[in-house]
Amino acid sequence: ANVKKKNRRGLDCNGRVYLSGIKKDRMLLLGHVFRPLLHDVFVYRVTNSVFNRLGISEDFEALQQYFGEWAMTLSPITVAKSNLSGTWRPMVRFLQDLVMSAYDMSQQSPETFDALALEKVVQLETLLKFVTEVE
Repeated sequence: ANVKKKNRRGLDCNGRVYLSGIKKDRMLLLGHVFRPLLHDVFVYRVTNSVFNRLGISEDFEALQQYFGEWAMTLSPITVAKSNLSGTWRPMVRFLQDLVMSAYDMSQQSPETFDALALEKVVQLETLLKFVTEVE
């Protein structure tokens, strides 16, 4: 995959805006961006639109990292209440949409987003790595 090294602190040379490199500051922003996922399945589109406006909606590694950082701040009870029962699972829907976006990208631009890059997103490799390193 053609994954370029990114400056995940502010504006990069391609006009993408990444959240603060200071974890404490980034966590405040992530809380605001992802918090709606605890309440309503339809807000995953709002969350996605924030990342789209920042120009990072196709940076699947950064999105998984941000999601993981935010999700690790939640209590198991909060996660269970909002995502493991009933038909409302906005956190799962956010991740599903992330995977589907990667699939669409691989179909539209296989020369820049190949099968290996798609596999990494489908397996949520960055998210898994982050979560396992935290424990």
